[in-house]
Amino acid sequence: MKTFAAKLAACGLAAFFLFAPAGLSAKERRGAGLIVTRLDGTQASGELIAVRPDSLLLLSDSRDLSIPLAEVQIVRIVRRSRVWPYAGIGGAIGLAGMGLLMAQGGGDSDYGTEYTLLGGGIGVLAGVIAGIVKGVDPVFAVAGRPQAEIARYLIKLSAHSREGRIKEPLPQQAPTAPVPRPSVAPPRPRPSAAAQASSQDARLRIALGPSFPFGSQEYRTSSASGSFRFLEEVPPGESNPYAVSFSRGQVKQLRNIYYGPVSLAYDLTDRMAAEIELLVSGAAPGVWTIGEMAFMSTTDGLEYTSSAGSDYETSFTSILAGLSVRSKKPSALDRHIFELGGAAGPAFVRLDERPWTTGATPRLPGLRKICLAARIQAAYDFHIVPAFFVGAAVGYRYLQADFAGSVYSAVFDFLEAGSGENMLTRLTEVTLPVRPVAWSSPYFGLRCGFRI
Repeated sequence: MKTFAAKLAACGLAAFFLFAPAGLSAKERRGAGLIVTRLDGTQASGELIAVRPDSLLLLSDSRDLSIPLAEVQIVRIVRRSRVWPYAGIGGAIGLAGMGLLMAQGGGDSDYGTEYTLLGGGIGVLAGVIAGIVKGVDPVFAVAGRPQAEIARYLIKLSAHSREGRIKEPLPQQAPTAPVPRPSVAPPRPRPSAAAQASSQDARLRIALGPSFPFGSQEYRTSSASGSFRFLEEVPPGESNPYAVSFSRGQVKQLRNIYYGPVSLAYDLTDRMAAEIELLVSGAAPGVWTIGEMAFMSTTDGLEYTSSAGSDYETSFTSILAGLSVRSKKPSALDRHIFELGGAAGPAFVRLDERPWTTGATPRLPGLRKICLAARIQAAYDFHIVPAFFVGAAVGYRYLQADFAGSVYSAVFDFLEAGSGENMLTRLTEVTLPVRPVAWSSPYFGLRCGFRI
């Protein structure tokens, strides 16, 4: 069976190499579809045949059409939508990648399906964004542009023509003015909205989008000392505080999602900006403390034990300020922007207690703390138009908070150690140790935004 399959594959490859070159060489190169808007508002569409120093040559309705550059207001390259193919590719990659991570033990097996579907959803979302970006029609406003910028654009536009890219730079000569019609006054150039946005000095940038911490699921555990004592009258020798060794830990889960950041940036120069961002995390379970209380009863000489601890959900809100440096200022010809930045500021961390699994511990009050947070980030933005962009970012976020120990009181049932046959019920005060909370991790984010 394997030999037959190998032979069949070899025959298929041989047929491809025999017939594909002839078919490919016989197929004539096609130019991109163009929609050209003239100064008087009329439009012409067709296949781009060639780019000339003073005109565009189109194939429109089976005839050649030459449009002088002096009459052109806007040039639009028509592209087909790529949303569905890219969404399918992104979803498949996301499912495969997260499934591979689960297979390698990167997460809790109880949530394997959830993680895999989450990876597929992220992949579909990334594919949809990539498809939208790929399918956007590039628009360039010719009217009112400097001749050097028009010449640069024409060289790029020539790569989409049937004749191919221009080998030498076009001469930067002013196009001849159109001859006005006798009955109609020559219209004045009216730059499009894209040209107006590009010509304005837009300094404010607003961006938003979700971000996701990544890496394998982590169980962080450590030990710390606490104590307990009885609050009611007890036999002599049992009233002293007793030391307790507590185990404390935090679980970092792959499915945690950050809502944001939402950022506002102001351009200090063409390449540097000051920004402030707001980020809100989702509530995540996994900060717990547990210990075994033990004492020797002076009444019967037996040892009694009971469990004490706490279980919290964690969340935070951070407000960071910092600086970012980008590769260049976005424009109609420079739409791919890379950026590096760092920021720091306060984070408001919350611990909201959940009922202890044994039911013996009462609900504890929530804890709040302000601590330092920071992040470094590298980002890529694609400007669909100079005023609107979509992009992605990767970075590392630092956030560490230590919550001081707390004291609470409850009625505990102490069972005889080993057998559990005898039980003592005591009103007990428990002192819990310091609880560290760590949100530091690398992350990946998607974003979109606009400039004003």
